[in-house]
Amino acid sequence: FSSLVSHESIVLDDLEMYPKQTYRNRYRILGANGPLELSLPVKSTNGIKTPVQEIALSFDEPWPEQHWKTLVSAYGSSPFFQEYCVELKPLLLDPEPMLFRHNLRLLNWILRTLDLNVQIEFKSLLPDIPNKDPLQQAFKPSKEISDTSIPYYPQVFEYKFGFVPQLSILDALFNTGTETIELL
Repeated sequence: FSSLVSHESIVLDDLEMYPKQTYRNRYRILGANGPLELSLPVKSTNGIKTPVQEIALSFDEPWPEQHWKTLVSAYGSSPFFQEYCVELKPLLLDPEPMLFRHNLRLLNWILRTLDLNVQIEFKSLLPDIPNKDPLQQAFKPSKEISDTSIPYYPQVFEYKFGFVPQLSILDALFNTGTETIELL
């Protein structure tokens, strides 16, 4: 999101083949026992390369309810959780069945919530364009981001763990509210 705020528009590559081990189906939060990775299970493609827009979420387990309970436990006492949970809860408890559409729905909510006027375009609807600034591979759970690029902000469990960088935008939003835009 800190990369996104400096742009008037972004292009989402809805044609890319779904890469595993990325943030497309996971996010990191800070809970009472430390950092926690929450993953959205996807249906198996049996090893067949599949466009990201065709990846379906799996509902074999009640992960939406589990994720919501985890967020309430982690952020229920944060300064801005109550302000945002009314709109966020139905997005998480009633997810779109396709991962790409689910992520797009959440992205649009975050952009509206932060009052960011960023135009979203889709690669499939544009003429061939070169990847001028391809960020789709820049942020991976296995790739460390320089902690100096992430400004400090107060966190709910800071008293236990100190400041923990590289968390979901939800952490900043629940802890700092509209000041999140200044952090970015």
